[in-house]
Amino acid sequence: MTGEVALRSVRMLGDRAGEAEILESLGKAKVQSGAVREGIGYHRTALSIRRDLDDLPGTLSSVNALGLAFLRRRDLDDALHCFEEARDIAGRLDSDYWSAVSTTNIAQVHLDAGRWAEAERRLRWALEVYRVIGDRICEGDCLHGLSGALRGQGRFTEALEAIDHALTLARADEYPVAEALWLVESARVQCGLGHPDHALTALQRSATMQRRFGDRVREAVALDVTGEAYTQLGRHEDATRFHRMAVSALRDAENPWLLATALTNLARALRGSGAVEDAREPALEALTLLEAFNDPAAETARAQAADLAADKA
Repeated sequence: MTGEVALRSVRMLGDRAGEAEILESLGKAKVQSGAVREGIGYHRTALSIRRDLDDLPGTLSSVNALGLAFLRRRDLDDALHCFEEARDIAGRLDSDYWSAVSTTNIAQVHLDAGRWAEAERRLRWALEVYRVIGDRICEGDCLHGLSGALRGQGRFTEALEAIDHALTLARADEYPVAEALWLVESARVQCGLGHPDHALTALQRSATMQRRFGDRVREAVALDVTGEAYTQLGRHEDATRFHRMAVSALRDAENPWLLATALTNLARALRGSGAVEDAREPALEALTLLEAFNDPAAETARAQAADLAADKA
């Protein structure tokens, strides 16, 4: 691996700043590939070096990257702690950009926990900053989050406007990594508006792009949401097939939350097809995985899984 070779080289030279930079790069690559625990190890080592060097901008970068890794596996408290430290450092550096990025990431923690209004408040503040400084990709990322916050509050028309704008920015700036991720949010909004057929088009493109990028976890999410769209269409056998693919991919990832979500969706599709007894096993597995989480969204997820696990037609 090129990164590992470079890491050995800078360590031989005693270049600690270079070592931290390579460690952060390796950490991001590991997180993207689904090896989140290993990625967190790299990020922690990079952060330790940068603290030792009193490298404040580097510390900001490392602590933000570490927070994103925690967010990937839904360690919300650890992620929030990192992003709040990043925001504090951004204030000391007088960086509008990093203040907005850290605020956006704090909002994402609230989104994942189901605190929609709090997420919306922070995202609207960050959105204004991005527009002032002219960062279109970060503006799009913020609009992506804002769509989720609005969708969570049942404001689907507003959500569609936000995510459509985000996708326009991604395509105009030729940023396919963002487009692939944001297409899943677009699909979720379309499902909320009662258009699962439109959602399927976006999801097929997203899954194909994620496969090309090598992001197995995000591809699995696109597959899982595809199953949800088929369930909404009443095509339960198709839904079951896509949820099974998502579950299979997520078993190799370190993300119990996403696995629990896919298992719950699989149980729902199986019940919809009349296979009530077959639905109990994935629902019970989901319940076991969800024991690790204690936020409002997790409580809702547990209630759904418990209902699907119940021995009733």
